[in-house]
Amino acid sequence: MNIKLSLSLIAITIALYGCATVAPNVDAIKEVGDGSHLLGLSMTRDFIMDSNNYSKEVNANYQNALVKVAKEVASKKRTTNNLPDKKIFSIKPIGDINPRAVILLKPTDITRPREWTVRKKNITLCEGFMTLPMATPGTSQGSQQNRDNEVITFMPINGSNKINAPQFSKDCKDLISNENGYGYDYASSSQELEFILDGKDTGRSPFLAIYESPTSPYSSMVLSLGELNADTIELLAKNWPELITKVYQSGKSLDPVAATATMLALDPALKKFQRDTRLGYVKIGVTGAICGGAITASTITLNALFATPACAKFIREAADAFGYTVPEDLNDVFS
Repeated sequence: MNIKLSLSLIAITIALYGCATVAPNVDAIKEVGDGSHLLGLSMTRDFIMDSNNYSKEVNANYQNALVKVAKEVASKKRTTNNLPDKKIFSIKPIGDINPRAVILLKPTDITRPREWTVRKKNITLCEGFMTLPMATPGTSQGSQQNRDNEVITFMPINGSNKINAPQFSKDCKDLISNENGYGYDYASSSQELEFILDGKDTGRSPFLAIYESPTSPYSSMVLSLGELNADTIELLAKNWPELITKVYQSGKSLDPVAATATMLALDPALKKFQRDTRLGYVKIGVTGAICGGAITASTITLNALFATPACAKFIREAADAFGYTVPEDLNDVFS
């Protein structure tokens, strides 16, 4: 299965292979979905705990995935031998069930001031995650069916007993700091990111990976949120269904930064953010030339982006793709 990596919410043109579990006789070409297949579904959360007793199905599929990695290295589809993390692999969907999301974080060194911001972003995304309802436990056939129909976001943590998992958003500081022995599992996350990114130093923490079933027609996606500031991540985390949907919409062939700016400025789901924020002064990280090469700065405000004539075409393309209405004069967006 291909996995698309998006920076600043919207896709760049990098495709990575082998992200999900292997299913027999499934080799269909995947397409980037628009998120419509997720509308109306329950968005829930759960934790991935340590285990020494994976099912036979997980063990068999994991071995198949390792073989697939070896073949892709041999055919030069991959440049590294990095393997998927088995703990995270164990929750990837198989069969006719909804996608599964996983919050992937990179560890930070609090003795380095530059990493304080990354830590704050990690905590902010965790706090949004903790506001989701817990997923239905799959303890019986009926409850397992309900669980399969949910779009579950997972967070890998250390320990094997879920009783010790965090209960509230206020627990996120300790969870991310890994201070109580049951903190975030950075080892599993790092291995999974090394596998997904194929050794490339691409994107910034926090990441949100969405894994589609091998039988799904849609590509899996990875969202790098690290280019956004903590306030924007907080807003998106409070609108989790919107965030999940945008991961799919990010696969559209749109200018990455112009599309992100368009979403933040015009998406109806973000009206409170738009009303309560000095919207024009929100900064977006730029990971390369945008607006056809007209802008190459490392960051740009929404005001500057919307005021750049060369960006108008790309903003309108994004608005059309997302179904937004834009004024004739783009400067009126912030008036």
